[in-house]
Amino acid sequence: MKIIMSSLAALLVSAMPAVAQPSPASGKLPTISQADVQTAPTQAGLEFEGFGTPNTGRIIDTIYQGECPGEAQGTLKARFYSTATPPGTGRRVVIRNVSRGLAGDTIPFTDRDYSKGRTSEPTSAQFGTQHELTRFTVLEGQNNLEYEIKQGSNVIEKGAFTTELSRSERTRNRQALCSSETYCRGSEGTSLKKCKDVRTRLRCYCADKPGNTFIRDRY
Repeated sequence: MKIIMSSLAALLVSAMPAVAQPSPASGKLPTISQADVQTAPTQAGLEFEGFGTPNTGRIIDTIYQGECPGEAQGTLKARFYSTATPPGTGRRVVIRNVSRGLAGDTIPFTDRDYSKGRTSEPTSAQFGTQHELTRFTVLEGQNNLEYEIKQGSNVIEKGAFTTELSRSERTRNRQALCSSETYCRGSEGTSLKKCKDVRTRLRCYCADKPGNTFIRDRY
């Protein structure tokens, strides 16, 4: 009986998988190859001023009421970032909007300095359908963007990302800008020195139309 139990124990021990042990000579554990290490994917995109979530923002248009009604299209400052390639001396970043629904022969793009700090120099995003020289054209909703980071004339990183932009409106009261002026009543061509009835009035204009003046009050 004792012989049978001993044989059974020997069989169980021989069937157990071998466990790696430190080398008696070195006392070190086996090393992990670089291929086994998981690295985070590169993240790149736009940080919109006032919004904590990258690649998400809202552009606010202004509706004016009062003496000078009208509307002004809103803009939103945006800065590019990349976790893989930070800003460095001599670097620039070119961002292109390749979304469907844009018009014109030139793809909307912006070329920004990327040489210092944490992000690129800012660009102003504005809703539209064509390339603008002083604004980066975007669409309401999702935008498909491509980018290239350049060191001099060499592209050192390129990729693509999407942004989501919404639109809202705000209302403001806008009054005319006025200044007083004197004139000769009944004969405005007469010099004030020779005028017998000198009066004062307000000449006004709207900020968006400085060339169109009008008289608001007379006294």
